[in-house]
Amino acid sequence: MINCLLRFQVALVVFHAFTVSSCAHRTQNSENKLIVFETGTIGAPIVLVEGGPGLPGSLETLATYIKPHRSLRFDQRDSLRAPKFGSFGLQDYVQDIEIVVDRAYQAFKIKPILLGHSYGAKLITEYLKKYPTKVQKVILVAPGSYLASTRKAIVTASNEYLKKYNPIALQQIDANTKLMQSTHLEDRLRGNRDNWNLTLPAYFFDGKVNPELRFYDADPKKFSVLARDISEKMERNELQLGLDQILVPVVHIHGTRDIIPFQETKALFERSFRNYKFIEISGAGHFPWLEKAHREEFMTALKKELKID
Repeated sequence: MINCLLRFQVALVVFHAFTVSSCAHRTQNSENKLIVFETGTIGAPIVLVEGGPGLPGSLETLATYIKPHRSLRFDQRDSLRAPKFGSFGLQDYVQDIEIVVDRAYQAFKIKPILLGHSYGAKLITEYLKKYPTKVQKVILVAPGSYLASTRKAIVTASNEYLKKYNPIALQQIDANTKLMQSTHLEDRLRGNRDNWNLTLPAYFFDGKVNPELRFYDADPKKFSVLARDISEKMERNELQLGLDQILVPVVHIHGTRDIIPFQETKALFERSFRNYKFIEISGAGHFPWLEKAHREEFMTALKKELKID
């Protein structure tokens, strides 16, 4: 059971799935069929890169909070409401960011700002290694693990949470993780949904999930290809390589009660980035803009960095 739990918790470092509904202008890129949602009408475009991979919606609410400032976000490839693609490597997702950034620049004639949450922050730093000058600023919110030791700390914290608050979940997670390997899509989706319901509270500072949140399904069997890619790069310390070539200003915002610890990542960023700022949100969990107790502090800090009144 521990091995199955470890496998699922490692996937949690990569996979996050939350959404609330919002109104946005939707377009589809003809080159690779990406679905892009545009919200707001003024200011430099902010390209939002959600956690996951492939589980869209976590930044829909944030887009509404920064209106009328302009933002663009997109469903990552092969999430179930997005068009289907045949390739799922890390660089495929990086290239999708490049397409959206280029579209934003062509449409508004100003370099965009990139904002990424959790796994999306890692996508952004990989993007910047290839395209270091195409954006004006980067904001990384609760970035996921860059080091294997940080990933292990997340697994430990998740296990401790479950043992304390929901020990029966350990057996359920074991069964669901096996179900996620089924040959039947509906079984895989059910196992994925059930595991999220069991583990999701650990990602919020008080263990209470916003009742407005709902899931978008994603096929764990397909996205395991990307999870493996990232895990292997992390084990080889490749996610650290090239960070010192990133020239644009980087702002890192992190809650002190996030199940993903920030200390190692902060130290890595301080060593690597030439223009780096850290903002701590005391007591916040992994989704501070969704937590009533921390939303105002987070949004005040974010709007200051975005120069939004």
